[in-house]
Amino acid sequence: MPKHGAEARCRDIAREADPRPRPPSARSRCSTRGRAAAAAGSPVYDVPIFMQVKVHRNCHAEVARALYSIPGQWIGSVLEVRADSALVKFYARGNLVKVHPRQPAGGRRTDPEDLPTEKVGYAMPNWYRLADTCAGQVRASGSTYRKATAAPVG
Repeated sequence: MPKHGAEARCRDIAREADPRPRPPSARSRCSTRGRAAAAAGSPVYDVPIFMQVKVHRNCHAEVARALYSIPGQWIGSVLEVRADSALVKFYARGNLVKVHPRQPAGGRRTDPEDLPTEKVGYAMPNWYRLADTCAGQVRASGSTYRKATAAPVG
């Protein structure tokens, strides 16, 4: 029998011979508390991320590899951010600027009201708006369009 097996056997015999109750070890106490808390459904504390970000020219700031829109007046400025698992909050000198729901890495959250009106069509793809824009351009250049489509193909 190996030496470590003999030592374990001796410890077991000593425990059986000693009738006094022994307090559980620190490791077993921690593991049982963790299991009890998980079983009881107690929430785990959500540790937020605090950081500073710069608002880029496209009215977006990057937090945890996701992009969030910020009102255009803040372009070029540095904002403080608090991001937890549910929300991302942007502050300027302690004043709340914008709140967005948290996005996964690679995600993007754009509020059309944050963008200049002339750039909304590019940043927010809306097929109806695009069709209206194209129809307006076709009407503006009407005769050229009619001639190109009226010619027989072949």
